[in-house]
Amino acid sequence: MAESLAGRRSRGAGLPRTGRSALLSARCLEKLDAYLEEGPAAHGRNKDRVWTAARVATLIGRKFHVS
Repeated sequence: MAESLAGRRSRGAGLPRTGRSALLSARCLEKLDAYLEEGPAAHGRNKDRVWTAARVATLIGRKFHVS
């Protein structure tokens, strides 16, 4: 991924949080970032090497037991 988790978080620094609370802790988000860096092939997606929203959701469900 071109931008790290820390870089994505810093863009919203200083802005009030809106919406639902996060289901994943900061540690889990760091792990997720590492999983995404490994790429889809490392997680059983050998045919297509692109992360989609559905694939990321499946990965989150499998690794962190949330839906």
